[in-house]
This record gives sequence, structure tokens and C-alpha cells, in this order.
Amino acid sequence: MAAPDPGKKACVQEARKLCPAEMKSLSRKKVEACMIRNIDRTSPTCKSAMLKIKAEREAAARRQSSGQAAASQ
Repeated sequence: MAAPDPGKKACVQEARKLCPAEMKSLSRKKVEACMIRNIDRTSPTCKSAMLKIKAEREAAARRQSSGQAAASQ
């Protein structure tokens, strides 16, 4: 079992303030997207966690688009 990420835990309070509608939706992807949009308004700990999530999302998007390009050839 992986250790909990302290950055994500730190972001919960900030997400409640910055992204209340997304928090109510209970959609992790919506909350993460909102927090990434508001990244400059977050604490250093939360910002670090959000940058990691943003990088993971971008890498997944690149893998998906390169896989689609290979499949269409």
C-alpha cells in the first residue's frame, strides 16, 4: 500500500475554498482541473502536488495521442 501524499491532503482545504462547486460534484478530475487552473493561488505544498498531477495528465495525453497515431497508420 502506498503512503498517502501529504500534498494532496494539504490541497483539500484549499480546494474547498478555490473550487467549491467542483468539490460538491465529488469528481476528482474536475477538482484537479480546477486546482490546476488556480495553481498560482495555492500553497507551495499543494502547488507541488498539483504540478505532479498536471505532469501525469500531460504524459497520459501524450501516450494516448501517440497510440492513436500509431493505430491509424
